[in-house]
Amino acid sequence: MIRVRSYENEDDFLLMQNLIRENYMNSNRQLYPSPSDLDYWRYIYDESPDGVRGTRLWYDENGRVLAFAWMNDDAVDFVCHYQHKELQDEIIEWSEEERLKNVKEKIVNCLYIFDCDKEGESIAKRKGYRKSEIFNYYGKRDLTKPTPKAQLPFGYTIKSIETEEEIRRRAEMNELAGNEITSDKYKYFMKHAVNYRQELDLIAVAPNGDIAGFCTVWYDGICKVGMFEPYAVHFDHLRRGIGRSLLLEGMSRLLALGCSAVYVTHAGLDSDEIDPALALNESVGFSKVASNYMWFKHLR
Repeated sequence: MIRVRSYENEDDFLLMQNLIRENYMNSNRQLYPSPSDLDYWRYIYDESPDGVRGTRLWYDENGRVLAFAWMNDDAVDFVCHYQHKELQDEIIEWSEEERLKNVKEKIVNCLYIFDCDKEGESIAKRKGYRKSEIFNYYGKRDLTKPTPKAQLPFGYTIKSIETEEEIRRRAEMNELAGNEITSDKYKYFMKHAVNYRQELDLIAVAPNGDIAGFCTVWYDGICKVGMFEPYAVHFDHLRRGIGRSLLLEGMSRLLALGCSAVYVTHAGLDSDEIDPALALNESVGFSKVASNYMWFKHLR
């Protein structure tokens, strides 16, 4: 019998991450979210780390979590156990009920579903959702293949973030990855995120001491996979190979930890327009594995 309850404590956070790992190791399909994504949502995207307490969990009689749903401002992010995809029905119904508690005149509920998840798409259609043109690209790089060494322009270096000043500048640059944060928030994230490793939090330093770019590298030692999220290069340092060098250095450090593959994601461009992020990823050996599309439904 499957039961439902609200998020309770840190043990639940670990159970949610372990559900993702179980999916990956048994079906090799769970691309998003990764265990590290949960850390990033909680400590960077959400206004408060307590935002996770609004999460809903579905579990069996032995207490094993089979699904969870995490509400944010416009979408519900969810994970179902690979043998319990049918729980997506209940998750959507719950998310709509939660969304309708809002007093806004117009309410839209959104889901993200991979284009390779035909069962998930079928459930969304049956529930009245429509596929949008908004999506995120997901690529994978096999680290058993040869990895070139990073080649930086003269005077540039890549290092792990260390000093208070570097943390301050790194926080300021996070707007390049889509959201603004304070240095205090970033320090809190560094201290409390379960999967964060400071030695994998890379910055590229320009000859004048400015931070030219950054790449937060994640590694899951259980699944032996890594993730680059987020990464960006400052406008003043574009077209110098900084982004490529950051990714290659990240791969080198992951290899040293025993990592077998690394994933990357970025907002997709559904047009004939040249996608710089895609070109960069492909230049270091990433291949597309899926696109994660936003589906939406007007509730009111």
